[in-house]
Amino acid sequence: DLGASEIVLVSRNAEDARSRISDDYEIISYDKVYTHNSAEVIINCTPVGKYTNIDHSPFADHRINMRIFNSLELAVDLIYNPYRTKFLQDAKRLTGCKTKSGLEMFIIQSLASRALWLGKEYDKEEELRISSTWLPSDCRARAKQPSCADMRMNSAWTLSTLMKRPKKRWG
Repeated sequence: DLGASEIVLVSRNAEDARSRISDDYEIISYDKVYTHNSAEVIINCTPVGKYTNIDHSPFADHRINMRIFNSLELAVDLIYNPYRTKFLQDAKRLTGCKTKSGLEMFIIQSLASRALWLGKEYDKEEELRISSTWLPSDCRARAKQPSCADMRMNSAWTLSTLMKRPKKRWG
């Protein structure tokens, strides 16, 4: 959890999610998101907004304006096609926060998996080389920052949105 003081899972069906997830997390439905408007990090773990439904976002589809998140510092979308989902575009445009695409996570996750399978050390230089080739040009400089490697996500997350309010700032 990287020091998060609170983790809140948001699901279309909070009751169903509660039956499948440990009691360690608060689980709410989208209509309760307004009660957590001080979230500093939001992670979209849904397929909402992926190609071919690029005009959709889990928040926009539930008529939630991203401007309510007055402390938002980082929005992450696990979707990697398109690179800039409506969720990420809205977060950037409406709050000015930093964004991370699923493509960045996909690259890091594949390199980390290969290192595990082959019993090798994770190669940060290879991450930078691949990122500089595959990420859109305006994102390549960001990929060279150490924080990119710290954004390894667990692909087992299946709920709608994970919101974190970390004790320390994301950078």
